[in-house]
Amino acid sequence: MNDDMAGHIASLMQRTSAASLREIDDLIVALRRRREELLAESARVQRHIIEYAELSQSTVQSTRIIAESLAHFNKVPDAPSMGEQHLAEISNKDDERGSEEDHETFGGGSPEIPEASRTSETT
Repeated sequence: MNDDMAGHIASLMQRTSAASLREIDDLIVALRRRREELLAESARVQRHIIEYAELSQSTVQSTRIIAESLAHFNKVPDAPSMGEQHLAEISNKDDERGSEEDHETFGGGSPEIPEASRTSETT
């Protein structure tokens, strides 16, 4: 009976250890799969970080170029603008010229007759 009992205990131990070994093997496979997933995700995140860094650097360079261009425009002297004072001066000059022409035409002095008009009247 001792031999039967020893055989029975050995069989029971073998089944128990086989189930445990199978469970450990399944866990090892799952951990390896998860490790590969994490490595792939890590590579993807690193690619995105590199892309972001390149885009950020490009943005800084573009901003610097734009800022330098705008600074150049600020250094170029502006064309003279027609402010209110300048417009008033032009208006006053036009008024003075208009008065002189009116005086010659309607007031003191004979109006000049253009050369072409004189020849057509005499013929």
